[in-house]
Amino acid sequence: MSNGVVTGDVAVWRDEQFCRMMSCGRWHPSTLAGPGNWSVGDQLVLRPERSAAGHAATWTTLKRRNATTGMTTTTGMATTTGMATTTGMTTTTVSPAPLFEFYMYRANSEDATKRYSFGNINTGNLDGVVWYLMNEVVTMYTDGTRCPRKFNISQINRYRIRTRATSEIYKVGMNFGTRFSFDFGNCMGRCFPDNRCSGPDDCDYHYGKYGFNVGCNNFLDHYPFPDGDTPAPGGTWYALPAEGRCSGEPTGAKDCTWSYEDAGVVSLEEIEATSPSGPNCCPADRCTGFWENQFDEVTTSGRVQAIQSAFAERYPDLPQDFGPSQCDFRKDAWYTSETDIWPLRDPWADENTAEEDAKLIGGVRDGAQIGSQEWHDDST
Repeated sequence: MSNGVVTGDVAVWRDEQFCRMMSCGRWHPSTLAGPGNWSVGDQLVLRPERSAAGHAATWTTLKRRNATTGMTTTTGMATTTGMATTTGMTTTTVSPAPLFEFYMYRANSEDATKRYSFGNINTGNLDGVVWYLMNEVVTMYTDGTRCPRKFNISQINRYRIRTRATSEIYKVGMNFGTRFSFDFGNCMGRCFPDNRCSGPDDCDYHYGKYGFNVGCNNFLDHYPFPDGDTPAPGGTWYALPAEGRCSGEPTGAKDCTWSYEDAGVVSLEEIEATSPSGPNCCPADRCTGFWENQFDEVTTSGRVQAIQSAFAERYPDLPQDFGPSQCDFRKDAWYTSETDIWPLRDPWADENTAEEDAKLIGGVRDGAQIGSQEWHDDST
């Protein structure tokens, strides 16, 4: 033991059931985790990184949280075969990247915020959430009213988000990474139309290389989805990896790139009541015209403004806005035809298997709150 830190080998492995998001690990031998220091039951977080050439992991960052004291220590461990051999202390540094502060939104069922933690999810700016609601929640794509609403979504939650990129991604001229899709809290990679996703290895590699940065995609970029023009051209969707969440002002360390505060909620019922007596009825005795002209850009912009006004009226002591949403991700800085090596496949092709996996890990496919199953294209 040196300076209160236990050093030693860590056995590292992956499997396709419980360790898809990141490697799992344990102390080897277990006697290195002595009483009063680190012991059985401590939380081990292993972060694989790869060389620039994309070879197997060459460094693993291990964060250990003592179950008794709550103390957290981070160490850098060199490895070539999956077994850590040497250990050196690392320190948290503040990234030179700027701090951004703005609102994000998420469409939720009434009890979702009580049942699920805020992380490993997708969110959007208000334009992006409104387009999602119009396209998948209150309508059946182009096939009329959807009732009950998809995933029982009944409200829009607003969050005050602060982000700061890691120095690793800031050096390549970006403050945000790609927008990965999350399902059951698992990173599915980039998901394109027809449910074609690049898979968790895409997530592992880039989170290892750049840190757990907030990801995003601007609708106007048509990548990865939506891949064409929409009536919400100002829409942006985000990915918030749980391992990047911290409290207060983010430092830009690999595990501290964003923080959040609740900033209010409005129900779909009160929003829809601003345009009563329309053809969209759910339930049958509550009808609205709020979602009419689904594909009209001007009408969609009016919906966004109406929802902003509803938040302002309900929460007069909070700023109506902190400024425009931010997203500067550039595909070519991350992916080229030579480096985009992750094959696309449909992870939901066997729904029975997916549901069984969810039971094993305690997941609930409630998702479509700009967060998980919304990326599952069930229109086909």
